[in-house]
Amino acid sequence: MRYYLKSSSLVIRGSFRALSSGHDGGIRNCTTLLNHQVKPGFSESPNFLIENLVMSLGLLKKDSVCLLTAVSMSNLCILSIDPVTVFITAGITHPDQVSSLSDNKNPEPGTINIIVVTRDFSDQGLVDAVITATEAKVLGLRESGHSFAGTLTDAVIVASEDPGSVRYAGSATDVGKKIHEAVFFGVQEALKKPTTSDGHTK
Repeated sequence: MRYYLKSSSLVIRGSFRALSSGHDGGIRNCTTLLNHQVKPGFSESPNFLIENLVMSLGLLKKDSVCLLTAVSMSNLCILSIDPVTVFITAGITHPDQVSSLSDNKNPEPGTINIIVVTRDFSDQGLVDAVITATEAKVLGLRESGHSFAGTLTDAVIVASEDPGSVRYAGSATDVGKKIHEAVFFGVQEALKKPTTSDGHTK
């Protein structure tokens, strides 16, 4: 696996079996994981945007899995506890504020995107890891003083290099503990960072 930032995108390259809750998600083989920053209030077709994005990066859409966020990539937190690496961007919009946000011409970025990369996971293991990552995100939010479990647009990718036989990733397992720890601390650190490129923090 290798990863880099290009303009407003995090690009993670490798050979993966990935589960995604993002646009055009599901479980499939892919070579690229993306977390891409869009403008606040984005209302275009995600499919059209992603097609143009992967083309501009010299990639193929069928080989890519993409998450979208209004949060700046300068907010990105990366934590690695072998064999787990997590990539997190985080902004906060309280779920109960939807009606008030519709009247705000400049809404704050409000998405928590989590990408977990590990090794040797089966499809069942990928699903189990989503549960563990979500539990850790909720605890990270609570530790940061928030009473809600997430925003309205949170998304996750769990990807395995060298798909294999790991079926369980609950926090009682060794790899699950590492996923939990990395996401728990990563969410808290990302919430401390600016969410926009001009340095504005929620």
